[in-house]
Amino acid sequence: RAMAFDEAIKEFWKESPNGTVVNFAEGLETQRFRLQEYMAEDALWISIDLPDGMAAREKFIQPDEKHLHLGVSVLNVGAWMSLVPRDKPVFFTAQALFAYLEEDENKYLFQQMAEHFPG
Repeated sequence: RAMAFDEAIKEFWKESPNGTVVNFAEGLETQRFRLQEYMAEDALWISIDLPDGMAAREKFIQPDEKHLHLGVSVLNVGAWMSLVPRDKPVFFTAQALFAYLEEDENKYLFQQMAEHFPG
């Protein structure tokens, strides 16, 4: 599964080198390190996870100017959507999150993403 997600992001960056990756519920995933050589200087990686999950992540993986960490629920769209650049392509990824959300929560999240990031 990790390889499939890695390949999808590599393809995204081939087409949109300065694009933003928004990774939901990343936990202790080390994907950003595997893809570091493919990330352009002006690209951005935003990790969004619940506060406890982000606190655990930051014990091992630190944010920096190209890798932002937000300890909020993905459903709290007001807390993170404004931080995603609107002038660059965006790739949303979530390797397991959607199975843990209720149907109405998934619907809400996808509706918000479609409304704020059309195309």
